[in-house]
Amino acid sequence: MTGAPLHLIDSGPADAPVLVLLHSIATSTAMWDEQIAALSDRFRVIAVDLPGHGQSPVLGGEPGMADYADAVADALAPVFTGRAVFVGLSFGSMIAQQIGARYPDRVTGLVLSNGVAYAPPPVGAAWQDRAAAAEAEVMVSQVGPTLSRWFTPEFLASDAESTADAVARIGQLIAATPVQGYVQAARAIAALDNRTLLPTITAPTLVLAGEGDTAAPAQAVATIADAVPGATYRVLPGAHLVNVEHSETYTRLLADFADEIVGATAPSGENN
Repeated sequence: MTGAPLHLIDSGPADAPVLVLLHSIATSTAMWDEQIAALSDRFRVIAVDLPGHGQSPVLGGEPGMADYADAVADALAPVFTGRAVFVGLSFGSMIAQQIGARYPDRVTGLVLSNGVAYAPPPVGAAWQDRAAAAEAEVMVSQVGPTLSRWFTPEFLASDAESTADAVARIGQLIAATPVQGYVQAARAIAALDNRTLLPTITAPTLVLAGEGDTAAPAQAVATIADAVPGATYRVLPGAHLVNVEHSETYTRLLADFADEIVGATAPSGENN
């Protein structure tokens, strides 16, 4: 099912604690550019182009979340044999939930960000509609509606150059996503049900939500924290792509969590 290897970006000291970053649907490793730049001095950061996204091939057949998790595990196996903190946002969170339950020996900790564990029928139908629209109209049709779900109106309306550049960059990633990769992922999300897996996760887990997130509402994200034993729950300002809209805050939370879990230190020997 997994097919050809997935594309990875591997940055930072080879002997440093490992962070694995799993992106949202309709983006790629480029979604994590700011986190990779900020964290690679003190962590080994491995960002994965998920199947059918970026430079990674699609999976065969009609994959479910378990197949995506297996593909990630297969891609990482030749790169390192130890344990990592897995950070998943949105679609990446859904896959990270599976990894936490299915591959506990590979997981030091989990950051489950802006993702849900279950798609109720109305949500599943909406994702099936998005898949059908992408097949009929190509990915450009998804750019505007997706950006409006992923960012707050204030962020989208900002006249700051850096903000406009960030929105444009994410829009380009959406438009460039292969249709087949998007359709496979959308249909996997439509069938999502990780609820029975969550109580089996044993790794320390940080669950993050955006207070203005309509794609993965905070109250739905909170149910993950309720189900994972010992999980910590935080609500951040912003909408869905909180790693972009509030990059510094998000990156600091990742670093602090990893420091707590693995005791990572900066090259100087001092924690940031």
